[in-house]
Amino acid sequence: AGERYDTLTLPLTTSITIGFQSSAWMANLYWGSGGTWSIVNRLNLGLRPDGYINTSPVTTTLPVVFYPINTRITHIVQMADNDGTDILQCRWSNSASGTNYNRIDECGGICSGLPPGTVLTAANCTLSFTLPTANEYYACALQIEDYFSSSYSTPMSSVPIQFLFYGYIASSTACSQRPSIIGDRPNRGMNAS
Repeated sequence: AGERYDTLTLPLTTSITIGFQSSAWMANLYWGSGGTWSIVNRLNLGLRPDGYINTSPVTTTLPVVFYPINTRITHIVQMADNDGTDILQCRWSNSASGTNYNRIDECGGICSGLPPGTVLTAANCTLSFTLPTANEYYACALQIEDYFSSSYSTPMSSVPIQFLFYGYIASSTACSQRPSIIGDRPNRGMNAS
């Protein structure tokens, strides 16, 4: 898990797909274990309809998010765009290289990596799902895309986010009491208990 930064100088008219592809996803994946991986980003430096250079959306998450099994979970993937008027949508990354905006396999062996019945709400990038098996990882591959307005059907850019959920068995006594801060808090100059 991680991030990578590179600096390149590109002409303003550039519209390019960049990505990484390889193999060997971990063995204890719910779907796609040992399979290929692919992560793809679409950069579009052309001018937007309003004459400005587009700023791609941004997103971030922990590489692994832990949830109890057999519990309906609502997980929100954070997304933002410096172009305040853009319409942001997220969608499943897919391998349909002839139909997705990037024109290449965006997710390798982890396309559809979450359990059946998982629902993605595109407008606010909210996932609703139930993890069925403990001690397994569930891969999630999404694309965050920005549209100039709701009347546009082609995104200006497409940013990937891939991360894992890990299913565990919740203790029968877990979380019976809400978390609280106890002890000295020197940075606050007070004692909280």
